[in-house]
Amino acid sequence: IVDIDIAEDGNINCLDLTMGRIFQYDEDCNLLFIAGTNASQVGGFKQAAALESCGDRLYVTDTMKNTVTIFKETDFGKAVHKASSLHNDGYYEEALLPWLEVLKYDGTYNRAYLGVAAAKLRSGDYEEAMKYAKLADAGKIYDKAFEGYRMEFIKNNFEPILLAVIFGLIAIAGSVKIRRDKKAALAAE
Repeated sequence: IVDIDIAEDGNINCLDLTMGRIFQYDEDCNLLFIAGTNASQVGGFKQAAALESCGDRLYVTDTMKNTVTIFKETDFGKAVHKASSLHNDGYYEEALLPWLEVLKYDGTYNRAYLGVAAAKLRSGDYEEAMKYAKLADAGKIYDKAFEGYRMEFIKNNFEPILLAVIFGLIAIAGSVKIRRDKKAALAAE
């Protein structure tokens, strides 16, 4: 890493000299993007030396090509930054729509699945939270969602469950009594 820049929104940009890549992390150090490469083409670097952010742009200097490459935030990037910012500030439900928008752009963006799972969990939609947590491979969120789902199921079905348990115990007690009576009858013979 040859340079690090912290943007106005708190995102952290790191420049990797060896691979010519820019890694962008949110303020909680979750990876958001990877851009650039070692190449002669536009957007590539021969020797990336420094980076600086200003507004929605990222400037990267290349000492071998004597150039400054300017990266501008795309609509996808805006959606990711908005969702990530809301999520990191604890506004999980408000981040739901931006995360869903991110998934429209890129259906494999793992961080969006995690954000949707957290929002669904927070709103009490446990089945959807489990679905998205599974897609994000987020075991802790999945476990919390499953616990909520199980409690909701028990609460909604308490009477039938209780009746089934009572009838089951009565059936077991009756079965035991019938066996005892048969053993006693056989022993009496």
